[in-house]
Amino acid sequence: MHRYLSTVLRYLLSLGLAVFLMYYALRQIDYRSVLASFVEANYAWILVSAAMGVLSHLIRSLRWKMLLSPLGYHPSLGQVFTAVMGSYVVNLVIPRGGEVYRCAVLMRSAKVPVTVSLGTLILERLIDVLILGAMIGSLFLVEFSRFWGIIEQVLQPKLQALGLSSSALLLFPLALLSLGLAFWLWLHMRKRLQAWQFYVRVEQWLQEVFKGLQSIRQVPNKALFVLYSLSIWGLYLGMAYVLFFCFEHTSGLSLWVAYVSFVAGAIGMAAPVQGGIGAYHMLVSWAFENTGLSGQEAIVMATFMHTIQTVVVMVAGGCTLLISALFLQNHPQPKPTYADKN
Repeated sequence: MHRYLSTVLRYLLSLGLAVFLMYYALRQIDYRSVLASFVEANYAWILVSAAMGVLSHLIRSLRWKMLLSPLGYHPSLGQVFTAVMGSYVVNLVIPRGGEVYRCAVLMRSAKVPVTVSLGTLILERLIDVLILGAMIGSLFLVEFSRFWGIIEQVLQPKLQALGLSSSALLLFPLALLSLGLAFWLWLHMRKRLQAWQFYVRVEQWLQEVFKGLQSIRQVPNKALFVLYSLSIWGLYLGMAYVLFFCFEHTSGLSLWVAYVSFVAGAIGMAAPVQGGIGAYHMLVSWAFENTGLSGQEAIVMATFMHTIQTVVVMVAGGCTLLISALFLQNHPQPKPTYADKN
């Protein structure tokens, strides 16, 4: 009961944050302009964007298969693709819930242990964070003066108002000290902790997860793995860029504008709210405003892009879930070839 209540409260908090951010981002928008954008849009380019999105998810599925293969598990591309697409649909409702769903679906369809798939999934996320971090870093270097101005105008006054201008500097070394102390305690108390059955089970579970994290060392074709990883993010960028051609007033925007808005949107999608709602709109509209669009045009374009991406995920993911449900019901899956004792 306590766990259920905690889950509900986290969900409501996330939903409330999404509603607030959405209200803040759209508080001055002319909704007739939003509706007009969907009427006037060139839907041929929307289809191109949708195709690029589905292709990126397909490549992500191929990359995940590469991580599972060295561990002795060989689910079909359809099984992995179903898990990936379904996870995006779940994330629209429950932030970060899609990761749990991916592992659960692969366990049910291909008998891949959750600990193994979770380890490879964490590895996937780490790789994506590194790529996004590199993109943010490059953007920060090129647009340093603009970003620094935002930090000074927005963040610094808020930190000073909270009295954190000086004490905030202590947070980083304090966090490192806490981690070091925790590691030291673990080293000195590990033997005592191993007397507890619960600790032993947790340690065994973490070892299985760590096995999934190590799978990248055994990937046979590392060049192809890197190509897959870069292609995923390249297609993400392409999805955003081609939507510019839906309207005459945005068709002349450069690829760099798409890059800036895409990175801003990726940060917004990482926010702990359903589907990046609100956070995406705020950051992407800011990116467009800083490249010449008016405030109204910027928020309308951000809303249009987020809606298209959400609809593509819902339609493609929903169809995939329906097909997989029918397939799994009528076609029992073979037993895995991997033995846990190995």
